[in-house]
Amino acid sequence: MRKFNVEMAPCPLVSPPRPPKPPLPPGLLSLMLASAPRRQGGSRGRDLGRGSGRGLAILPFLLMMGILFTMTPGCRAPETPNSAEALVTLSFGAQARAFAPVSAAVASYSILASGPEGLTVASSSNQASQTLRLAPGTWSVAVEGLAADGRRLVAGSIVLNLGPGDKQSAAIVLLPEGGTGSLALAWSTIGVPSGSISLSGQLSALDKASIPLLATGLSGSLAISDLPSGSWNLSLLLSNEGGKLAGLADSILIVAGCETTVSLVFEPPSGSIALSLIGPSFTAETLATRPPLRRMAAGAEARFAIPSTAGTGSWYGNGELILASGGEVSLRARAEGEERIDWVSTEPFTARSAQAKLIASPPVAFGPLSWNETLLRADFGATDAARGLDGCRDLAFSPDNASLFLAGKDSGAVGDFSLHSGLSPLPTASLLSSAVPALASASLVASTGSDSLLALGTSNGSLISLTRSADGVLCPGPSLVRPDFTTATALKVSPDGKRAWIASEGGNAIYGIDLASGAPVSSTILVAGGSPGFELLSRPTALAISPDASTLVLGSSGDDSLWFCSIDPASGALGLQACLTKFALSSVASLSDPVDLSFSPDGRSVFALSYYGKSIIRIDRNAAGNWEASTAAKSGTAPILGFDYPKHLALSPDGTLLVVSGSGASDGLAAFSVGNLGQLDWLACLLPDGTEGHPVKPGALAFSADGLSLAAACPDSDSLYMFTRSVP
Repeated sequence: MRKFNVEMAPCPLVSPPRPPKPPLPPGLLSLMLASAPRRQGGSRGRDLGRGSGRGLAILPFLLMMGILFTMTPGCRAPETPNSAEALVTLSFGAQARAFAPVSAAVASYSILASGPEGLTVASSSNQASQTLRLAPGTWSVAVEGLAADGRRLVAGSIVLNLGPGDKQSAAIVLLPEGGTGSLALAWSTIGVPSGSISLSGQLSALDKASIPLLATGLSGSLAISDLPSGSWNLSLLLSNEGGKLAGLADSILIVAGCETTVSLVFEPPSGSIALSLIGPSFTAETLATRPPLRRMAAGAEARFAIPSTAGTGSWYGNGELILASGGEVSLRARAEGEERIDWVSTEPFTARSAQAKLIASPPVAFGPLSWNETLLRADFGATDAARGLDGCRDLAFSPDNASLFLAGKDSGAVGDFSLHSGLSPLPTASLLSSAVPALASASLVASTGSDSLLALGTSNGSLISLTRSADGVLCPGPSLVRPDFTTATALKVSPDGKRAWIASEGGNAIYGIDLASGAPVSSTILVAGGSPGFELLSRPTALAISPDASTLVLGSSGDDSLWFCSIDPASGALGLQACLTKFALSSVASLSDPVDLSFSPDGRSVFALSYYGKSIIRIDRNAAGNWEASTAAKSGTAPILGFDYPKHLALSPDGTLLVVSGSGASDGLAAFSVGNLGQLDWLACLLPDGTEGHPVKPGALAFSADGLSLAAACPDSDSLYMFTRSVP
C-alpha cells in the first residue's frame, strides 16, 4: 500500500478557527486614541506631504497593534517544523480476503484531527494512508471514507498520545454505515467429481440470525437480499454421496445499499475465494496464523493460533466448524493430503480472518519412535520465534515440558516454542542479536526452569540469562563475558539450577558458573590443561553431570580421553577421580574425539560418542567403584547404520532408549535399547530418503522431561523434527 505524505505549510503547525479578539481595556484604548494621528482637513496629498512628523506620530500605534497581535489567543507567527513536533503516519486498514462491491470503493478520505488547546487539522486524500506533523499532546483523529459521489461509506477514529519528537504509526479501523445490502455468490469446480454434487453452508454473524445456504451442481450461483450491513462469516462445503469434497470459510463484507459479489473456486480437497473482485481494503484485516503451515504425520495432533489481539472467532477445517475456544485450536491431521484451516472473527463489523494449511503425510516408524511433525524455517514467514531454526545448533526442553528453546546460530536468535503434551510446537517468543548483542552466534542453550534459560553466544563469548514474562515475552537478564567462551563446546546446568559448567576448547579449560535465580553471577576456572593431575588435558569438547550433581565427566579430543571428577557440593571445586584414555577403552571401541556424553539416570553408566571411532561406548561403574568400558556399537557394522559422522546423543529420562544423530550426507538417526549394566542393543535407524519425516544431517537432540517426545534439529536445512515415543 502506498503511503501518502502530506507536506504541511511552514506557517502555524495547525490552523484552528481564529477566535474573536477580546475587548480592549479602557486605558489601553485611550492610549491608542491619543497616539493616533488626526486629520486637520485638506486633501490626502496635503496629509502625505506633512513628512516625517506624521511617520513618527503613527509609530506608537503600529507598536501597540503588534503587541495586541501577539497577545491575541489562537494567533501565532509563522514557524517551521521543529524537533518537538510528532510525526504520525496513519493508515486506514489493510489488505484482506473480505469482498465488497465495486460501487462501495472509497474514492477519498476526510481526516479531522483535534488536539490540545483547541488545535485542529483538517485534510483529505485519495490514498489509504497519510502522514501528519502534530504538536505534542492528546489528539483525537476521525476519518471518513467517501464514495465518488460524496456518500459516507465508512468511518472510524483513534486517540493518540504524542510526545515531543515522537514518530508513530497507527491504523484506523473504518466501519461501514448501517443499513442493508445484498450478496451475489457464484461458484465453480475444477475437475469433475463423481455423483450428485451439493453445496451447503451458512452465513453467520455474532449479532445476527444465521442464514443457511443450499444448492446443487459443480457450478452455480446464489443471491440473497436485505442483509444487514457489516461483517459476515461464510462457510461452505462441497459434497457428494461419498462425503465432503472441499470446503472453505472466510469473511465477507455487506455494505448498505450495495451488492457484494463473491466468486468461489473449489479444487478438491480445498477451496478458495477468487481474488478478482477486491473490495475496499480498509474494511477487513487478514491475520497471520502461528504457524501458517504445518507438515504433520497422518493422525498426529496439530496446533494453530492467532494473535491474542484478534478478538473472538471460530475455527474451520476445510469449511467445517471445529469445536475450539479462544485463539488456539488443536485437531488431528487426516489420512493424507492438504487441509485448509480458517479462523473467522465473530465480532460485529470486524471482518478479520486468518488462514493456514495443514499437509498430512504417511506415518514414519523408527523403533519405538514415530515421526510427528517437521518444522521448516521457510514455512514460518516473518515469525521471529522461528529464527531459532536458522542453523539451530542446540535445543532444550523446559522441565515442565511446556516449552522448547532453540539456539539459531545463523540468525543470532533464541526461539521460544510452546508445547502441548510435548508436541506441536507453537512459536511464542524470541530474542534476536540485533536487540541483544550477547546472542550473536547463539550456539548453546540450557534450561534453568520452566520460564528461564541460559544462552551462550560464541561471537563475543557472552553467557546470558533469559526469562519469559507473564505475557510471554523473552526478556534478557544479566550476562557474563569471557574471551574463552567464544570457543565453548558444551554448557550444562545442575539439576537444582544453582551451578553451570562450560567447556572451552580454545581456553583448554572447564569453567564453573555460579547462578542466582538462573542468572550467571561469576565464573571460575575449575580445571585447565597443564594443572596438577590434568597435565595431559587437551581441547575439552564434551561434558556430562551426574543426576545427583556429585560427578562431572569431560571428554577431550586433543588427548582422546574421558576425565571423571568429583564435585565439591559447597565450593563446586573439581577433584580428579579417574582418567580413561583411548588405550583403556580400545578393547571395546576407538575413543577418538569424544563429541558428546550422557549419564544414565542412576548415575552408574556414562555413554560416550566417538567421532572418528564412529561408535557409541558404554562405560559402567563396577562393584569396586571404578569406571570401565562394558560395550559399544559402531556405525557401519551390520546392521548398525546412521552415524558415520556422529554428532550428538540423547538418553531418555528413564534411561531405556538412546538416540544418536549423524551429520554425514547419508546419516540420520540410530536408536538403541539400554538395559542393565553392559546392555546396548541396536533397534533401528532412520535414514534420509527424500520423503517427509526423514531428517537430513541431524545434529542437536533432546528428549522431553517426560521422555515421550524427541526433538532433532537439522541446521543445514533450518528444520526441526518432532518424534513421539510409544512406551509399553
